[in-house]
Amino acid sequence: MPNPELDSGFGMTILRMKCFKKIIFFFHPLRPSADYYSMEFNEQGFQKAELILKFMRNELSKAEEQELFSWLEEDQENKEFFDKLMKEPGLQEELAFFQSTRRDEAWDEITKELEPVGYWAEQDRSNHSSNYRSLLRYAAAASVLLILSFGAFFLLKKEKQQEVIAVKKQEIKPGGNRAMLTLADGRQISLDDAANGELAKLENISIVKTAGGQIVYQIKDNNSNNTDPSGPIAYNTISTPRGGQYKVILPDGSSVLLNAVSSLKYPTSFSASKQRKVELTGEAYFEVAKDKARPFIVSCNNQTVQVLGTHFNINGYSEEGVTKTTLLEGAVRVKSSGGSVDIRPGEQSLLASNETLSVSAVDTEEAVAWVNGNFMFNSQDLGSIMRSVSRWYDTDVQYIDNIASRKFTGSISRYENVTEVLNMLELTGLVHFKVDGRRILVMK
Repeated sequence: MPNPELDSGFGMTILRMKCFKKIIFFFHPLRPSADYYSMEFNEQGFQKAELILKFMRNELSKAEEQELFSWLEEDQENKEFFDKLMKEPGLQEELAFFQSTRRDEAWDEITKELEPVGYWAEQDRSNHSSNYRSLLRYAAAASVLLILSFGAFFLLKKEKQQEVIAVKKQEIKPGGNRAMLTLADGRQISLDDAANGELAKLENISIVKTAGGQIVYQIKDNNSNNTDPSGPIAYNTISTPRGGQYKVILPDGSSVLLNAVSSLKYPTSFSASKQRKVELTGEAYFEVAKDKARPFIVSCNNQTVQVLGTHFNINGYSEEGVTKTTLLEGAVRVKSSGGSVDIRPGEQSLLASNETLSVSAVDTEEAVAWVNGNFMFNSQDLGSIMRSVSRWYDTDVQYIDNIASRKFTGSISRYENVTEVLNMLELTGLVHFKVDGRRILVMK
């Protein structure tokens, strides 16, 4: 039997253990361990646990009542914790049990329930009620458990705050003006790091990086722009990485905006040729300077696009399986081994994997949404959408469930962080995502 002198205090300690044991298992997945003992929240947790226990026993003083209510009002999580504890099934009945039953019987029931936790694995339960020291030891352990119960709550709050900070640190930001320029002599210039101003000189051509994030080929001496047609043609190549885009003004004044994971190979001068021919991989938007004497030709995959002066977009990513040429202004002729088609503004040619060409009317705004800083898709499959996301945000995409063929419609700025784009897609209820580092997991 417990020492009568400890009867009242011991009974209160047992009640604390019984009640707050529930908090550990209800609010935190971790079991108490010695690592918690040094936590800074022990004192605060103990004080708040005392207040809640007194509240349950209707023993709060006016000052203590005010202290408890102030704590509940200072944080919504505090209130939710308190409300869940008050609604915990059987808690009030157990309070009555401890007020009416013998303390040794109560202790015996508690130790039976707590044995799976591991606290009493090394204790001899048959001796715990036989002597005063055992009671002191158990009472001390019960007090520690009480502190740890609230400690788990405060630790969980701290972990949540740390998770929020971690999420902010891990937030995947959108792409930007990033590219590599490879000169004809093999030199490479990182346009991310290069200072604004002249980057290189090639005969009578000066390559300049502007403050607006583009490179311009400027002809220094028009009179000397008469390169020997029989001489070798010097080519430059500008390429963008994942998460990059860049604009280049070619020697003829035509502008080309490259999307992520794309490249453009072009001559440093068009004066030695009767045509202006460039080679594209990936995607680019062209605004071609008019020159009736020299057509502008874009070679991409197994097709060529010939224009005199016009605005158009070519999407030729190999992983998409098709090459799309969309015309906004002027006239374009698209050729492949399967034939040729002429397209008008508002139309798009589609080169299939078998090299057949087809033409259809499309929403040109969707085709050039990326040029205007947006993602826009109309009944587009998730696989294609996530490939665009992967290229622009430099992420890997992994499908947990086979839902890549599901169709989505919507638009959002592609200068938002990736979570905003994913959240928009999740609003449909058809897909969910988890971001793990730079990997996006896709699931139902």
